[in-house]
Parts: sequence; C-alpha cells; structure tokens
Amino acid sequence: MKKYHQALIVIYILFSSCAIKPSSYIFPTKEKMVFSWKFKFEETDEMKSGIYNSFFQSYRLNNVSIYYVVDEEDLARGNSAFASADYFLNSAMIFRNDSVLLAPFGDLGDIKQLQPGDFKFVIPKHVNSSDTIKIVHEEKTILLFGFNKTKLKLNKVSLKNCLNIKVQEKWEGGNCYQGEVWLHKKYGLVKWMRVTGRVEERKL
Repeated sequence: MKKYHQALIVIYILFSSCAIKPSSYIFPTKEKMVFSWKFKFEETDEMKSGIYNSFFQSYRLNNVSIYYVVDEEDLARGNSAFASADYFLNSAMIFRNDSVLLAPFGDLGDIKQLQPGDFKFVIPKHVNSSDTIKIVHEEKTILLFGFNKTKLKLNKVSLKNCLNIKVQEKWEGGNCYQGEVWLHKKYGLVKWMRVTGRVEERKL
C-alpha cells in the first residue's frame, strides 16, 4: 500500500510539472489593450496596417460576472457589431475555480441574451500539450490545441514563459483555417495570428 501511495505521488508530481494552467494567462485585464496589426493581401501583395483598442467588459447574470472583449469601434457601432471576432475565443467567459466557461456568440446584441446553460464549453484548470478543446457555434468549430510555453520577442521586449496555443477554425462546408495566439501571465493576450493571416501585436 505504501508503494502504491508513493507511485501516486510521483504521478501527481509529473503531471503537475507538465500541466499548464490556462486561467493564469486568460483573464480579464483592467487596462485597455492596444494592438498594432498588419495584413498582406495575397492577390495584390499590398500590405495594410493599423492600430485598434479593445478591452474587457462585464455584466452580472444570476450573481455571476460575464466577461467579453470588444474593441472601441465595435462598441460605437452598437448591437449589430460582430464583437465575437474581437477575441480569439469568440465567446463570452465566466472565470470560476481556475477554469474558464465559454458561451459562443455572434454580435453584441447576443451578449445579454446568454443564459447560464449557454456556457457549455470549458477550458479546464489544467491542460497538457496533447489536449484539444472544442468550441462549437452554429456552422463553425474552433479547436484549441498544441498548448506549450515559449519565449516571445515583442516590441523589443523579451517575454518568457508565454503560453502559445494553436487555433483552428473548421466550417461545415469543409473549409479549415489555422492561426495561433500567445498569452502572458502579466498581460494576457500579447500576440494573435488570426486564421485570416492578419497579425496583431500588443503594445506594452
């Protein structure tokens, strides 16, 4: 029995050393997030770039805080703005017990219509590099996978122990696109390569 307990302890230590806690990187930031972006049009080789501001907003539902990310321009456009595209999870979020509960939505008008039962997708307390998390919304399925820690050079700033996640979008028609994100324990989302090829970097 003693050896069995010792084996369990060893397994737990090995798991803990390999496991990643996503909620340490995915969290509602208080400050405005400023991103610079660039995008190259394949047909013309034309490069466009710009800057946008986004931030977390929240409201209360049954004494639970619901968070979502919106950029300033979408907020100005009102309920018709397709705000789910303003954050890589395409979802409203509940942060609970070191897990992140997700409810996919479309435009800003959908946010306040969400109910507790809509938060049916979960980023668990711990993940490993082999795990895959699925988020389904209408015709689109988002897969999060390839969780790993890495270094990132951003705006001449070296960031250690960033969480890199591969993001894949699959559509019912068969189309499939892939991007990736980098998150940091202090800043949250710091770099996003969208499935469209647009690259966004946080100004720190």
